[in-house]
Amino acid sequence: MTDQQRGVCAERLADFKKGHPEFDEFVARWADLLMLQKEVRDELRFPDAQVFAWTEEEFIGGVPLATKLPAQLFMEPFRASAARMGNQMAAMFPPLGENISRLQKRLEDDAWCAQCLAAVVNGDAAALAAAASSVDISPEILLFYARAVYSPCAKALRPLLEEHPSVVLWRKRYCPICGSDPDLETLEIHADEADFVVSKSGQAWLHCPQCGLHWRFSRAVCPSCGTQENSKLTRYSLAENPQEFIYACDACNHYLPCIDLADRPATDSLADMDCASLSMVHLDAVAQAKGYEPLSPAAWALVQLLDH
Repeated sequence: MTDQQRGVCAERLADFKKGHPEFDEFVARWADLLMLQKEVRDELRFPDAQVFAWTEEEFIGGVPLATKLPAQLFMEPFRASAARMGNQMAAMFPPLGENISRLQKRLEDDAWCAQCLAAVVNGDAAALAAAASSVDISPEILLFYARAVYSPCAKALRPLLEEHPSVVLWRKRYCPICGSDPDLETLEIHADEADFVVSKSGQAWLHCPQCGLHWRFSRAVCPSCGTQENSKLTRYSLAENPQEFIYACDACNHYLPCIDLADRPATDSLADMDCASLSMVHLDAVAQAKGYEPLSPAAWALVQLLDH
């Protein structure tokens, strides 16, 4: 992350906290975690791209690229990320400090580390349950820890994986790189894309909170269940800032935060999508108060973890 991006991110979050002082401490804690993850990402290294191989049929069929890589490729970067992040995460989230220390030590066990990687790389629920049970920790806490540690790995690997030529053609609701659900949708105008009709209302783009990829999606489609029924899709926003809102789906009861960038100049883009998602946490509160569940896997959007 460049100094300029850090500055823009810090400015955005500072503006948000001025308007929503009740979230001040909460946002500061999660912003610290995001910055730590970006620092660790810059320190991690993966082999050159030529060691990666996939079948085009699998990818076109919807298999994210990282899920086809061997688990041992992630093991050392995952451990390095954990070693770098563990003490600071424990300080950021004191109620989880003892658990984090136990998890740090358990990562020395290759078999247990592989279970954690299966949980976050492949979405293996059985591996997550087994790993959590063996250390007597709830699956939710283990998943929070494993995702936080894995995210810098996914971000460091992404530049190699996004070179796959079919990534630009991906239109599925989950990330083509790591398979994560999105945490943010943006509406943007890209007038230089000759193969798409440029609409005044913009194109839909999704952001991955795990690896940071930004990919095209279809307008007026629920990114959770895929419904296209307009009567099932509802938009909620606050009167003072209608450009930031949530899309809620009554078919699956999920929602996703969204920012309309279509009216902004082409040079005025979001410097950091992670910070953008965090600065919309007040809309998470609105959506959840209406009974909707977050599609986003971002931990700050999950009520059961926010209470810790």
